[in-house]
Amino acid sequence: MRKTTYAVTLMLAIATVLAVAAGPTAASPPPASYGQPTLSIDSACNFTATATWSHTTVDSVQFTVHVVGSISSNQMTSTIKGRTAAGTLTGGAATTHTFDVTADYFLNCVFVDEQTSSSGDSACAFSL
Repeated sequence: MRKTTYAVTLMLAIATVLAVAAGPTAASPPPASYGQPTLSIDSACNFTATATWSHTTVDSVQFTVHVVGSISSNQMTSTIKGRTAAGTLTGGAATTHTFDVTADYFLNCVFVDEQTSSSGDSACAFSL
């Protein structure tokens, strides 16, 4: 009887240790998220775009500013700090146009996502 009690106790102890060691099933990490970029244009026609992301790594972000309803566009050089990219572009005064910006996200030089900002009006144009 004693050997049976020891054996059952040992099996229960081993099962308990294994259950505690395994812990709860690991949750899946959240999916990558790429934010909608923002575009601001000041009174001196300086275009500034920003974009953010989470739950992933991004090597570069390419901003392209568009004149809505036109084929006219211009690219910005961006810099990354943490999980935010920012780009600037200098324009000049002109008649009012509607602008938006597209952010193309890259990881290891491979395109991973594209987001477009809301559009806004400004009396600016691109410097060519």
